[in-house]
Amino acid sequence: MPFLQKIIPAALLLVFACTPKSDEVTAERINPGNLPADTLLTTPTDGTATSRTDENPELVLPQAVISLLTQQYPGWQQPVLAEEAHEHAREKQQGPFLVKADFDGDNNQDLALQLRYREQVLMLAFTQQDAAWQLHELQRDILFNDRGNLKSLYYLYLAEAGTTVRNTEDYQPEQTRADAIAVAIDDRATIYVYESGAFTAYEEAE
Repeated sequence: MPFLQKIIPAALLLVFACTPKSDEVTAERINPGNLPADTLLTTPTDGTATSRTDENPELVLPQAVISLLTQQYPGWQQPVLAEEAHEHAREKQQGPFLVKADFDGDNNQDLALQLRYREQVLMLAFTQQDAAWQLHELQRDILFNDRGNLKSLYYLYLAEAGTTVRNTEDYQPEQTRADAIAVAIDDRATIYVYESGAFTAYEEAE
């Protein structure tokens, strides 16, 4: 019996020493640089992107896009969305974090994404050209400080082909020829239309 009393504590000590800490496991799981192709990302209420599926919107990103993000915006995260943005986005098509459509009219699926980089929120587009992805930064803004929690007031949605927009110079209404990206705050939206190799900002016509 004395022999067993010595062996059991030693075995328990070995088990606890070999068990990974929860913080270490979480850090490994959420590191964007370690994500495989077509990784599913979601955002729980604390704003940390993880691979767990829950009720929040899903992001499925190709590995090439993740590599571009990691190179250009190291440490990027999916932002926490303010409740007001969630409310406005509920009735919109796609979004509020990710939009998929053919923005440049070449029959390839393109992407629009909002992300957190440091203390800013960025709106990005990715177009596929000759089997390669091209990054376009549409706009950026500071994150809203909600009692110490940084949140995005923006939401994305799909502006389908045929959406009526206004040029910011002459305010003449015209219709989009291809799907476009809507970047909205409250009930106001800027429509980004792909033209001549770049995205041009238009106002959404009422």
